[in-house]
This record gives sequence, C-alpha cells and structure tokens, in this order.
Amino acid sequence: MNCPNCKSPINDNAAVCEWCGSSIKIEIENSLSELDKELLSMAAQKLDAVKLYRKKTGLGLKESKDYVDNLFATHLNVKKGCLSVLLIVFTISTVTSIITSLIF
Repeated sequence: MNCPNCKSPINDNAAVCEWCGSSIKIEIENSLSELDKELLSMAAQKLDAVKLYRKKTGLGLKESKDYVDNLFATHLNVKKGCLSVLLIVFTISTVTSIITSLIF
C-alpha cells in the first residue's frame, strides 16, 4: 500500500505515514464511497450488508459476499471468526434484555 499523500510505500496497518506524517486511516476513510461507508456501518448485520450491496450493484451473491468480506477485513480490522463471536454475544445480550423486560 502507498501513502495517499506522498505515495511512499507504507505498512498496511500504519495509521501515519512515516515519510510525510499524514494520517492514513483518515485518508482511506475519505476515499470510501457512500455505499462502502453504509456497508461498514452494518458490520453486525453482515447478511443485510450483502443484500444491500447486491441490490445497489446488481451483482450475484458470491461476488457481493466476497466484496463485503473484503471490505470488512480491510477496514474493520476484524479477524476471521471474531465477527461471528461478536454477533453471538450481541444476540445473547439482546435476548437477555428482552426476557428481563418481560419478566420485570
């Protein structure tokens, strides 16, 4: 990957370019399309993100899933499997809250 400001080679995980000092993450986020930003905001609802991408682009299921997987992996720094664990914890938490509100 290259710095969007000075075009020097940088580490993929770098937050700041070691050559010019510009913030990499902000530059990358500014280069995202509105659709990509919307998809990233749906990280806990990956299936809905894939459906939205399919609807907006007209691509097939596999292409849409691959795009969303790559987008999440690139911009969310979530290791494979961690999103599933996060979703399970969120679901359990939500169900517990609903049950508690019904009981009390």
